[in-house]
Amino acid sequence: MVLDVSKFKNSHPGGNFMIYHNIGRDVSKFFYGGYTLDNEHGAKPYAHSNVARKIVNKLLIAHLNKNALDRLVTISNKHQVNSTTSVFTFAI
Repeated sequence: MVLDVSKFKNSHPGGNFMIYHNIGRDVSKFFYGGYTLDNEHGAKPYAHSNVARKIVNKLLIAHLNKNALDRLVTISNKHQVNSTTSVFTFAI
């Protein structure tokens, strides 16, 4: 799933750091409770509630499909966040 978190980033209960740190990344393992962030020593994994799932559904803007056509949209802008993460703006 591809989410637009621009209007939610400051409302995230875990703080906007959690959102900013994971922009452009697959956060499934964090969302479903498999992992915690590296700098949270001793923290237990957190599985999100049904309320969180409803919020995600409202933020959903696209689904990624490995079997989809190579090019359904074009990239109109790319911003390099760090060495492993980029933020893309797509145009239809």
